Amino acid sequence: MLDLDRGWIRQALAILYRSGLVGQKPGQGVWIWPVSTDRLQRITFLRHEIETLAAASIISASPLRDISQLALRHEECTAAHMPGHPFEVDTFLTEDTNFHAEIARVGGYPLGAETVRNWGRHARIFFAVPEQHHLLLGGYVPLAATTEKIFELLKIRSAEASTFMETYFNAWRDLIRIEIEDGTLSMEDAATELELMMSRRAVGFDWLAAERREFREGLRAAGAASKAPIPDRNGLGHKEG
Repeated sequence: MLDLDRGWIRQALAILYRSGLVGQKPGQGVWIWPVSTDRLQRITFLRHEIETLAAASIISASPLRDISQLALRHEECTAAHMPGHPFEVDTFLTEDTNFHAEIARVGGYPLGAETVRNWGRHARIFFAVPEQHHLLLGGYVPLAATTEKIFELLKIRSAEASTFMETYFNAWRDLIRIEIEDGTLSMEDAATELELMMSRRAVGFDWLAAERREFREGLRAAGAASKAPIPDRNGLGHKEG
C-alpha cells in the first residue's frame, strides 16, 4: 500500500471530479464513469450532427460571427501536436475537444458544446487504457491534420468545411472501431490500420496523403518502439508472438 496522506487523496479526487473523469456522492464514495466502444461511438455520432450544424451556421451567419476565441483554441490545439515536441494523448484530447466545443458554441449550440466536452471526458477515459492509448499515438495525425483544415475553411466561410468535418468524424469512428488482438499493436500498425479503414471512404482521403507519409517517415526515423509490447491493464507486459 502507498503511504499517502488522505488530504492529498481528497484533493486529487476533487480535481478528477471537476474534470468529469469520476463521479462522486457524499457518503457513497467515488467511481469511474464506464466507457464502452458503443457508448463512445454514439456520442461521436451526436457530435458529428451538432458540429456540422454549427459549422454551417458559422459559414452562413450575417453579420459574421466572432471567431477570435475559436482562433485561440486553434492555436492551443496546434501546440498540442507540434513537430519536435513530445506528444501526450491526454493533452491532445483536451485541446482538440476544446477547439471543437468552441465550434459548437460559436455556431449557436451552447448545449452542443457541453456534449462535445462530455465526449472529451469519455474519450480521455477510453484512451487511458494502455492498448487504446497506444492506438491513438499511431492514429492522431489524420485527426490533427483535418482539424487544421476545418479551421482554415471556417475562417474563409467555405462550405467545404462540412466535407472535412465528415473526414474528421470518420477518422474518429474508425479509430474507436479498431480491435486490438493479443494485447499488442505497434504505432505504425495502428497508422496502417487507420489508413486502410479511411481509404474505403472517398471523402477527403487523398488530401491526407502528405501528412500520412510524413508521420510514417517520422515513426521509422525515431524507431517509435513500434514493436514494443503494450502493458495490459495490470501493468504486465505481453510477449511478441
